[in-house]
Amino acid sequence: MNHFLVDVLPWEQQVWIVPPEQLSLSQYVRYRWWKARTFRSSLKLSRPQWYGFLSHEGRWVSMLEIVHRPAKVGVEDVRLGLVGAVTTLPQARGKGYASVLLRESIGFIGDRLKCDFAWLMCAEDLVPFYERLGWQRVQGPFYFQQPGGRVQGELAAMAFACQGRSWPEGELDLCGLPL
Repeated sequence: MNHFLVDVLPWEQQVWIVPPEQLSLSQYVRYRWWKARTFRSSLKLSRPQWYGFLSHEGRWVSMLEIVHRPAKVGVEDVRLGLVGAVTTLPQARGKGYASVLLRESIGFIGDRLKCDFAWLMCAEDLVPFYERLGWQRVQGPFYFQQPGGRVQGELAAMAFACQGRSWPEGELDLCGLPL
């Protein structure tokens, strides 16, 4: 089995990160239903290469998606672990589940995928949440591909240094679709 499992968390929690082909049909349907109810976007997004889930007492309560790829910041090449669709069930919010899932996912992105940075885009009101977890706001514009060509992102961009490297200066080109 090709997945990453963290099963030593307190409070009967379990984090698992799995590629799409290892989700059962019922798990995939449940994930798609959950995402459709939570996120609305007019953007064409990357297909996730990994799904992260946190379960509490055997039930999914938080999830996210991961894509890893090379990108460019200014003239520097970087390896990014894009994080998207971070969500927690409404009745489970405020209990730290997304924080635990993000922390474990950053470890996976840095250690397993060997990425320089975890990166995400979010609404302005979520910036303080990510900053409390050690993410830093990325200054400068970022760009990504869409069916009509290259477009500039409008959301806040956040990065987490996985290898102790400082974020380079310059505009970010995701070199593909966003997540």
